[in-house]
Amino acid sequence: MSSRVKSQATGALRPEMSAAGIEGEPTRKVGALLKAAVGCIITATFVYFFWHEISGNRKAIQAFELRVDVFAILASIVAVGADYLLETYGWYLTVNTLSARKATFKESFVAVNASRLAKYIPGKVWSPTVQVYWLAGLGFSKSLILFSNLTNIGVSLAAYLLLGSGLSAIASGGVTASTIIVVVALLAVDIWLIESSRSVVGVCTNLAGRLLRREVGTYDLPKKLLYRLHAVHFLAALFFGAAVCLLCSSIGFHLDGAGIILVLSSAILSEVAGFAAFVSPGGLGVREGLLYATLKGLFVPAVFLIVPVAARLVSLTVDAVLGVTGIALARKMAWPVCRRGNDVPVHEDAPVVPMHQLLE
Repeated sequence: MSSRVKSQATGALRPEMSAAGIEGEPTRKVGALLKAAVGCIITATFVYFFWHEISGNRKAIQAFELRVDVFAILASIVAVGADYLLETYGWYLTVNTLSARKATFKESFVAVNASRLAKYIPGKVWSPTVQVYWLAGLGFSKSLILFSNLTNIGVSLAAYLLLGSGLSAIASGGVTASTIIVVVALLAVDIWLIESSRSVVGVCTNLAGRLLRREVGTYDLPKKLLYRLHAVHFLAALFFGAAVCLLCSSIGFHLDGAGIILVLSSAILSEVAGFAAFVSPGGLGVREGLLYATLKGLFVPAVFLIVPVAARLVSLTVDAVLGVTGIALARKMAWPVCRRGNDVPVHEDAPVVPMHQLLE
């Protein structure tokens, strides 16, 4: 790797301390405080809203004859855990395809799941920051870690959005010729995105660089990797939707075929909305609000009020278990802290490409 290209890649995480940057520091601090304040307001609103709705519908919930199925709750926790492990596998595939320094699955588990706890800090940037802090000291390229995260986020959002939209079309219109056309069209869009990945990656990386206010190094993504990542994240989305369906069963509300498809689509699309809300810590309140809005009027109050909150509690439980396990493994493995100058050459099959070439 030439020094010129390498500087472009490593410069993604080393903004120059120029006079303009120093002058802009107070503005960034104010922005961070505003994000934290908005996140707290959203969280407080979420807690108040659901508490108020549950209190107002207490009689309807009591009339439902709520019956808790512990095994269904445990199955839901396992399903969310499978979703998270599939996301870990996607990160593992990406890093090992693009980097000469191969990661073990244990290292991938620690990096993804321990840093996942940072998603509850508003801004959506802290999980990759934690990964860079840990992994650069192990010889992984800092720009590679950032790019791998952006790749998996982009593919995950595309997979969740396409699958959720397809299931929503089926839920609203049934299996008809028009819904089949919609589903086929969504699959065609997905394939087009993969086949046009070079241009798509350039545009998305440029946008990410503007949001992060720094240049982001880019890599050539093999199409085989993108197809595998799409399959992984499609499966992860199904596991998350299945977890919400299991929570419906856990309170004694058993879904028919149409109900399963509706809950699957609502859960998957609510996860996309939760991630898109940058100022909300972990999508808290936004995901639950959309799930509530899509299920209200279609199910009894016990379902559209309890299930969104229960889904958040299950996610928090899995986050805590996998996160604490990851931190314990990191301490046991004695990971070195981040040091400057640890970037290593990437695999020759995955060269770093300057951003301006991708945008041409």
